[in-house]
Amino acid sequence: MYFNSQNLKTVLPIFKTFDQISDTVIRDYLSNYKREITNIEAIQLGKAVMQKGFKKSTNQIYKKAEQAVPWRKALSECYELLNPLKRIKILALGWVDKKFTKEEWWESTTAVIIDLYPNINSLTTLWKNAGGKESDLLTNSTSEDIWKDAIFRLRQNRFDEITMKTLLKEIKKKYDDNNSFKFIYDMRKKFI
Repeated sequence: MYFNSQNLKTVLPIFKTFDQISDTVIRDYLSNYKREITNIEAIQLGKAVMQKGFKKSTNQIYKKAEQAVPWRKALSECYELLNPLKRIKILALGWVDKKFTKEEWWESTTAVIIDLYPNINSLTTLWKNAGGKESDLLTNSTSEDIWKDAIFRLRQNRFDEITMKTLLKEIKKKYDDNNSFKFIYDMRKKFI
C-alpha cells in the first residue's frame, strides 16, 4: 500500500482480500490520497468499507465527499456507518439516493433534537413551551437520556398534552433555518 499511495485501483483488491488491514490503516490511506477517484473505484471502495464495517474510513470518505462529488458514490455505499447527524445531513443535501425509513427518521430526529437542545434548561423550556409538563421528564439523568426517554414515550403516544408534532412545531420557531432540522421536519408527514 505504501508504494501505491496514489493508486487506489491497485490497493482495492488488497484491501478487500486481507482481513488484517485495519480501519485505521485504510482511513490513513484515504486521508493521504490526493488523486481523483473514478465511479467504479468509488463504488468498490464504499462496498468494501461497508462490508468490513469500517467507521473511521467512512468518516474519511465523508470528509472527501464534502470537497469532491466523485467521493459521494463511495459514501452512498457505506453512509449507514455514519452517526445519525451526518446521515441526515447527506440525505438532506441529496448526496445519496436512499429511501428514508421510519426507524431512521425517529433515530435522526432524536439525534437532531439532542444536538439542538443539549442541556437540561433548554430541554425543559422547550418541553413546556410545546405543551408538556416538567413532571413528564426523567430526573437525575443526562439531557441525552431524558430526550431519548421523552421521544420514545412521544412515539408511543403516552402524553396527553404534548405530541411529536407540537414539539417539532415549537423547535421550528427557532431552528427553521437549520438544514438537518428542516429535512426531518419536512419528512415528518410520512412518519408521524
